[in-house]
Amino acid sequence: ALESVTLLENAASTLPLTNVRTLLVTGPAATDKTMQMGGWSIDWQGKEGAKAPGATVLEGLQKGAPQGVKVAYADP
Repeated sequence: ALESVTLLENAASTLPLTNVRTLLVTGPAATDKTMQMGGWSIDWQGKEGAKAPGATVLEGLQKGAPQGVKVAYADP
């Protein structure tokens, strides 16, 4: 798939991760809330960069990461 979102189920208590020093977040959807909402959220087929409520994936992970864990971002 060229584009995807993965939803994890924590059935085997894999999360929270242990001994993590750096968490890499990648892709343009990590910093654009409207890309997370899908079509018809703000406008026809969404509207890239529009003001939307909530936090981006990157913001949420940065805020929720345990102390000492670096959240890095890359947009290839």
